[in-house]
Amino acid sequence: MSLREASITDFASLLPFRDATDLSERMTRLAARLRDAPMTQEGNALFEKAYAALSALPDEPVSADHVMCLIFVSRHAYYAGNAYAGLEPASQAVALADRLGGSALRARALKMLGVLYLETGSYPDTVSTLTAALTAARAADDRTQEVDILSNLGLAHQYAGHYGAAVPCYERAVELADEAGTASVVRTTALANLALAHLQLRDFAPGMAAAERAAQELDAPSTAHEKAVRTMVE
Repeated sequence: MSLREASITDFASLLPFRDATDLSERMTRLAARLRDAPMTQEGNALFEKAYAALSALPDEPVSADHVMCLIFVSRHAYYAGNAYAGLEPASQAVALADRLGGSALRARALKMLGVLYLETGSYPDTVSTLTAALTAARAADDRTQEVDILSNLGLAHQYAGHYGAAVPCYERAVELADEAGTASVVRTTALANLALAHLQLRDFAPGMAAAERAAQELDAPSTAHEKAVRTMVE
């Protein structure tokens, strides 16, 4: 629901204040609202109020919705161009996911934290966090998360100039995406990054093959993200 559809006051009524008797229901509704809120400066007030309310809560009892709310707060910070602000809520999400148990949720929280470490330039933290996320995703047999994590792990190696380490990450991401029938833009992104890694290694034949396949996969881009990926491929 956008800001045009609900005022800040209406949004605040959902916030899980410490004394709320319907905390579980509010948390579920809050997670849904944060999931759909604008990932732009327009949504800043919503996420700031939500995080302030979440920070005032005790760590127990833990719920999956609480973890997801923190992940969505972190995601907003990332997309709003303030990755450093997302580190603390993402770390909290990991800690709560660890208490709650469940590999799939832990993989999501660790992936978000790893992406923020990547954006803030902490290569060792990025690799260790995404490696832990990959282990959790595999334990949960969550192929979609595994593809995303492998792609981000490849980016971490690529940003550090370790192109030889990036290549197998991208190759495995493409392989898993094929097996899982993942959306074409996900495969195309991995293929485009694979082509770029091969370019940096001056290994032109496999790089060209990856780029050509990426162009075929995304021959009619429609969204802004798909168009950006297609431009990179070209």
